[in-house]
Amino acid sequence: MVKFSKQLEGQLVPEWRPAYVNYKILKKELKRLKQQASARKSMSDGVSQSFRAAMNFSIWPETRDSRQGASNSTTAAVFPSDSPSSASSSKLLSQASRAKESFESLLAFGSHAAHALRSRSQKRRGPQEEVIRVNALTMEGNPWEVYETTLLEPLNHMESAKVFFARLDAQFNKVNQFYRGKEKEFVEQAQTLEKQMQALVDMRKALDEYQEQSSVSLQENCGSVEEPVQFSLSRNHSIATNVTDIEAADANSENERHGEICEGDSDHQYSNCRSKGATESAGETEAGGCTSSSTAVSSMGMRIRIPLTTPGTTISALSQTFWEDVLKQGGKGGGNAQSESQMSLSKKKLQTAEKMLRSAFIEYYRGLNLLKSYSTLNMVAFAKILKKFDKVSGYRASAIYLKVVETSYFNSSNKVISLLEKVENLYTQYFAKFNRHKAMLSLRPRQRKASHTITFILGVFAGGSLALLAVFAVLVRTILPKFRPPGDQKPEAGQIPYTVYVTTIFPTFSMIMLILIHMYMYGADLYLWRRLRINYAFIFEFAPGTELRHREVLMVTSVLTTVTMGCMVTHLALHSVNSSPYVDLIPIAVVMLMVGILFFPLNILYRSSRVFFLNSVVHVVGSPLYKVVLADFFLADQLTSQVPMFRNMQYVMCYYLGGFFKTGNADACISNNQYKGLTYLISLLPYWWRFMQCVRRFIDEGDRAHVANGGKYLSALVAVVLRIQYGRTSSVAWAFLFVLSSAVATVYQVYWDLVVDWGLLRKNSSNKWLRDQLIMPKRKAIYFVSMILNVLFRMAWLQSVTRFRFGSLDTQVADFIFASLEVIRRGHWNFYRLENEHLNNVGKYRATKTVPLPFEDPTNEDD
Repeated sequence: MVKFSKQLEGQLVPEWRPAYVNYKILKKELKRLKQQASARKSMSDGVSQSFRAAMNFSIWPETRDSRQGASNSTTAAVFPSDSPSSASSSKLLSQASRAKESFESLLAFGSHAAHALRSRSQKRRGPQEEVIRVNALTMEGNPWEVYETTLLEPLNHMESAKVFFARLDAQFNKVNQFYRGKEKEFVEQAQTLEKQMQALVDMRKALDEYQEQSSVSLQENCGSVEEPVQFSLSRNHSIATNVTDIEAADANSENERHGEICEGDSDHQYSNCRSKGATESAGETEAGGCTSSSTAVSSMGMRIRIPLTTPGTTISALSQTFWEDVLKQGGKGGGNAQSESQMSLSKKKLQTAEKMLRSAFIEYYRGLNLLKSYSTLNMVAFAKILKKFDKVSGYRASAIYLKVVETSYFNSSNKVISLLEKVENLYTQYFAKFNRHKAMLSLRPRQRKASHTITFILGVFAGGSLALLAVFAVLVRTILPKFRPPGDQKPEAGQIPYTVYVTTIFPTFSMIMLILIHMYMYGADLYLWRRLRINYAFIFEFAPGTELRHREVLMVTSVLTTVTMGCMVTHLALHSVNSSPYVDLIPIAVVMLMVGILFFPLNILYRSSRVFFLNSVVHVVGSPLYKVVLADFFLADQLTSQVPMFRNMQYVMCYYLGGFFKTGNADACISNNQYKGLTYLISLLPYWWRFMQCVRRFIDEGDRAHVANGGKYLSALVAVVLRIQYGRTSSVAWAFLFVLSSAVATVYQVYWDLVVDWGLLRKNSSNKWLRDQLIMPKRKAIYFVSMILNVLFRMAWLQSVTRFRFGSLDTQVADFIFASLEVIRRGHWNFYRLENEHLNNVGKYRATKTVPLPFEDPTNEDD
């Protein structure tokens, strides 16, 4: 059976961990209580022994005399009677024997007597004896009650019990106050979502009315009013069409605080609770046909505001602003049409607003479920720990304390349950067309279950890839020394045969292997994040139920590794018996297979994860047109570590698309001037994308830290350019500039890695030179070792200066090894980067993401 402490650890919300009952510290207090009880028991046993020995000679004298003869006979057998000391020794032994027997008799009697007295006392006091009293106090400056336990006889004499209940009260008050605060936040969000939902319903109705009347001449209905006027006014049927609606909403705010989004039947809550406002606005439209623009301005309506997160919304907003300025600067007549054109509504905007609001409801519903789970787990924790206290102390205090816990706010409030029901009904009615099953699949997505099949496939292909690796190593020793260019080509004079393979085929396989190494590192990171309860799915904003676990990632990687190794073995084997140039198409076939899997349209092979990845790639490439989220700049950081892979990709495209594979002429690409110029662009793109993301974040958030972060990538840009230039013209001047720029960039990057991204090197931290909060507080040495490794791996650029090689390995093989070290460093960096992000979320109790809302109240713009 799983211990409750492990069950609590596995089911709690990681970001709310500090707000849960500290079950471990309460168990430690119970352990101390048990030790003190054992010490008191041993002390009382010692006093009882002395008392029983003293009472032995006065209670049973006849028993003592009757046993004296037996003791004397035993003594006579041990000591001869003619010995001078036999008499005194015999006397001492007989006294000791009598004391022992008397003690055993008294011990048995005392045990029965104590049991009888305890039973009689329990019967006299009853099973519900008050040993504690829990008081609800009102503290000055605190609007909520605070609970404090008073110990009664006999617990008030136990210091360990006082400490235990003091800690228990602190945990109880912490849980209660945290729940109140979170519930208040969710109730306020419910009011906001209510207004947003009503605005969506009104605008749907406005759009339907406009489409129905679009075929009718507007002049027949409104006279001289322009088309934009009628449309925009029909759209102004908002959550609070007039002041009466707003006052009604304020009057019902108390009901909303008790978990009711609006009054009325749950299936038709909006049609009932807002029927008055809808009737009034409809009446105005029917009576007047079309309202004037002045009425529209004073109607206190909501309007759509789509966040500028994509190029489409950005361009649309810029064009709308441009035309508004043009209309404002136009003729003086038609002012009504100009003001109303600013409120024009389109079906596409409404669909975007509906999508945003749907996401907001799903995230809100998830947060409510987290708060409900929080309440349940803490209630079970209190019950468990109090039951243990009863068992250790021997007094029944749990019934009294649990009665107070059960009636406390965090356990008795039903606002969360009421809000859950309202959200389910709203979502079913407005987003699922009354299909409750479909609605619940969206609100409660099914979690992907771990399958033993995945583990089996992982094991099979991992073993297969290792076996193929061994076969490839044998072929490298036997076939590679005889490798020749394809066709009838012969190696150039002085050219080593295996260098033909290294310069023509190896770049393709090394490109694939760098990707696979990165995937292996990501799988290892997933394993550690899950094991240490780092909520990576929430941090990356994966859709619930679609996140991949480490087994899935490692399974896909092992399958691709096996395919790659199989193709490497097949290529060498076929090349030894067939000189056809088309044998060299095998490496590019692996690349096409991986690209085909990535873009495979059917809903198999983890389609949701592939779509998420491709969307993130588009956001990175489209920087700064897209709003930057963590998943986007996290991916961009990964790409900065894959610059050698991009350069190999450039070569592969030139080598195969140019048809040079038919002759095995690798120099045709490398010596081409256009190819050389493109190398700069390919090498700089990942850093440029990351720099533009920093620019976009600074524009959106105004935080100067993003400017400093962008400076880091600019320094890396300069270092990469000088490195490429130094590799082509090995002059002293370029070498000096390359070393200087690389040293500055390395210091900049190391500082940012350790201090900003990892949050370490805090001098005044409780964990010296680390940070206050650590995921692995008992393994601090790991953090120091990781910092040293990060610095060493950051120095890989020195290989370009020293021209270091591993023995007689070719330069390209050495470059591949150092590129692999950079990928490994990035995977190592990923773990601590997400650990720091997770701890930041924990510090802010941020367990749900903030979803932008589509509608805003123009009256709040000046606030």
